[in-house]
Amino acid sequence: MNEALSVNEETFERLEHVRDGALSQLFKFVDCNREDHPVTLSFDSVDSHVSIHILPAEIIVEIVHLCIQSPRPLQDLIRLALVCRRWRMITEGTAFLWGTIDAAAPSGLVRKALRMVKDAPLDLTFNEATAKMNQEDFFKSIGEKVTLWRSLVVHLESRSGDFALSDLETTTPPNLEILHLVLEYRAWDSRDTMDLFGGNSISSRLKELSLACIPIRLASLRFGGLKFLTLVAIPAISSSDIITVLVESPLLETVQLQELDPLIVPIVLSRGLASMVHPDDEAIQLASLSHLSLKYLDVPFLNFLFSTIAVPQLRSLCIICEEQDIPIEQLLSVGMRHLTPILPRITSDTPTFTITISYFGYYQIRIGGLDLTFYLDNPVMDHFQDTLNWISNHLGRALQDIPLYLHLDSLLPDPTYLQLLTDRTTVTKLTLRCDPYYGPDGAKNIIPFLSRPMPSPSTEWLVPHAEILDTNIVNEHGNPDIVDMIEKRNSADVGLDGGGTVTPRPFREIWLAYGGKWNPDRRRPNIAFLREVQGVARGAVVYWEQGKWTGSGDNGLEDGN
Repeated sequence: MNEALSVNEETFERLEHVRDGALSQLFKFVDCNREDHPVTLSFDSVDSHVSIHILPAEIIVEIVHLCIQSPRPLQDLIRLALVCRRWRMITEGTAFLWGTIDAAAPSGLVRKALRMVKDAPLDLTFNEATAKMNQEDFFKSIGEKVTLWRSLVVHLESRSGDFALSDLETTTPPNLEILHLVLEYRAWDSRDTMDLFGGNSISSRLKELSLACIPIRLASLRFGGLKFLTLVAIPAISSSDIITVLVESPLLETVQLQELDPLIVPIVLSRGLASMVHPDDEAIQLASLSHLSLKYLDVPFLNFLFSTIAVPQLRSLCIICEEQDIPIEQLLSVGMRHLTPILPRITSDTPTFTITISYFGYYQIRIGGLDLTFYLDNPVMDHFQDTLNWISNHLGRALQDIPLYLHLDSLLPDPTYLQLLTDRTTVTKLTLRCDPYYGPDGAKNIIPFLSRPMPSPSTEWLVPHAEILDTNIVNEHGNPDIVDMIEKRNSADVGLDGGGTVTPRPFREIWLAYGGKWNPDRRRPNIAFLREVQGVARGAVVYWEQGKWTGSGDNGLEDGN
């Protein structure tokens, strides 16, 4: 018995070795033939004692299934069926291998797959940009097997997708687990609103729903098992529609709501919805929700939503507001009772955080799982300072204890924001960018402010803890202000001077790039300038256009970059 078991184990290990070797050969075969460079399969080196032809059919099926996890599964499946007669018999006799069907395949191959799949589940994709099969023919062909649909992904570029959507209006409700319907352009109005699948409820097996710019009445869907929800620019959607989805989807893990039409905030929930809300605090309990993204929504609805849902397991929260000058304390005031307990947790594990402030009217703060972006008509600094205060008050630890990566985009040289961030945070990486086409010319004059202490009464160096500098404020001749700034900061003694002021640390890394208007010749390294930088850098690693500067070779860059 033990001897037989030992033989079986040995055989199994050898078969696994053959399988792994076969996979390596087949991946090479498939990849090369995708590029129309045919290669010959050779399994001689896999195992001299075990032929690939004795592999069990189950292992061959596994090999083939792994090889067709690609953008062109049907084409790859046909190639693998050509390995030998046995492989052809196995691939053509295994129905589920034919179940991933993309309209990018030739129409004849799609029809063959629909014949071969028999009763196996179907994962279907129609992308108007890549489809080789006529829209009408594709949906007519797959419509004959609607009961087998497991996932349906439809990406339309224009109103030419009318037929596809109209076909879905009348189709018998499938047992879908995944449904993605995306229209590239928002070209619909409320008169086009439609019911899917004849207005009949889709299967409660639906786990993933993504709709973009598609005018669908959500009442035609069921959400009991829904885990992933994305709604983008849906015409004629109401706040009650969204609340209904949330109430009926207690298993939700990810929600993204973006660019929805102005939503009227209901004064009270309907009796039916109210009866489903948690009776203790009248909040919709989404105990599994870990990722919440809310982009370009009206502030009243945003506030209402925060007051309506409880998300105790939330790990990431993304908010983007446009043209809203309302302080964040007011913006989130109603929902604070649900948000306050989770903010320390979703920001607790971050080793660094990032702030971007732009001349183009927006700023972004990302700290752990919290991502806040505001687009403003007025100057951003007052609003930014209020938001920074709000985060600091609810973070559960001091902002100064978390290294900050600061990105300043085309800002005019007003040291106010640098002084604020020097006082409130610990900037360890400083990125200075200037847009050569739309940024103000004066933005390039920010460098001198970093070359000396601030004037009395502060006498403080700006961002003294910065160890990484990344900037494109460089023209074809270089930038002498950068050389001067690096030299002066590096020549100051680290620590406290006689007046108790923190002096700057030397840079460890200096990343430089050409920041003028596009000219491939001017992106080449200016060797004289880079040698000057290296001469004052005190051993800091210098980069030009992402390549490490060594000063040797034809262009001075490592590996000839």
